[in-house]
Amino acid sequence: DTSSQYDHVAYEFCTDKEFDPELCTWNEGEKLGQVLLAGDSMAYAAADGVIEAARMLGMSTVVSSLSGCGLLSLDTTGAKPYDCPTRQREIIDFALKTKPDAVLIANLSSGYVNPGWRNVIPENAGPIHISSISSLYEEGLSGVVKELYEEEIPVIIVQNIPQPDLVQAPPS
Repeated sequence: DTSSQYDHVAYEFCTDKEFDPELCTWNEGEKLGQVLLAGDSMAYAAADGVIEAARMLGMSTVVSSLSGCGLLSLDTTGAKPYDCPTRQREIIDFALKTKPDAVLIANLSSGYVNPGWRNVIPENAGPIHISSISSLYEEGLSGVVKELYEEEIPVIIVQNIPQPDLVQAPPS
């Protein structure tokens, strides 16, 4: 068996579930610091590697992943059985209270800036214009980063690579 003890743990225990920092902390005994990894499905996609990298640095990792609900300061469109703004606020408040050594924000950015999946909703809940989708995502991400920076909490942003509209077969 070549799998490690960390394979897919965040998906199994900490994705699309209530945020439980006790259940969703790995390497808790490590004393050199703590990393908070939070975001949408990109967070659980990155979790195994982040947990192991933090462990190698003597740090613990707390993971929160909510599919279709990036760590932003604005809500997103699309049918979902959870309240994104409440979860986003819960994660930000947890970070402000615990002061991790780094917050890794992992969002599937292309999903929020392309019409048709989930887009960021303006605070005033006005109509979303295609020309403003990218700036709304930037506004939502900047809001979180600014709030954490004001408390001197370092932020690392992990987003997906650009996805071309047309990929010739076979896809890379």
